[in-house]
Amino acid sequence: MNYKYVIIGSGPTGLGAAYRLKELGITDFIVLEKENRIGGYPRVL
Repeated sequence: MNYKYVIIGSGPTGLGAAYRLKELGITDFIVLEKENRIGGYPRVL
């Protein structure tokens, strides 16, 4: 599948970019994340 926009990473910036594209009515994008969860860097407790 081809996309006009590719967002790499599902941290706050990547999710914010996807949200803004949706606000603008743009749906021709994909968010890619290498981990099996969203949210950016892992939290260390």
